[in-house]
Amino acid sequence: MTNARPSPKPAAANGAPTPAPAPAPSPTDYAAIAMQAAQAQVDAAIAQVNSAMQADLAAMNAAMQQAADAQAKAVADAQSLANAAMQAADAALADVPGPQTPDAST
Repeated sequence: MTNARPSPKPAAANGAPTPAPAPAPSPTDYAAIAMQAAQAQVDAAIAQVNSAMQADLAAMNAAMQQAADAQAKAVADAQSLANAAMQAADAALADVPGPQTPDAST
């Protein structure tokens, strides 16, 4: 019989001591994990809002450009119509006899 004491840690299959089990997570560890998960959700929500805002801004810019183009066309059309009306009025007035000026020889 030998007086060998059993080792406090059982040996692994290869003869090396078995590592000690990891300590149980503390409430602080759980809180840190929960905060990391919450931060990831907040970051994802911010990314979605930013993406939506960029899409809205692009749509608004496109609408403003279309409105500016329509306004420029309306002004050009109105100027063209006004010029045509002025020319028509000038032509109509050219056909109307003007006041007779007295002959300076009399």
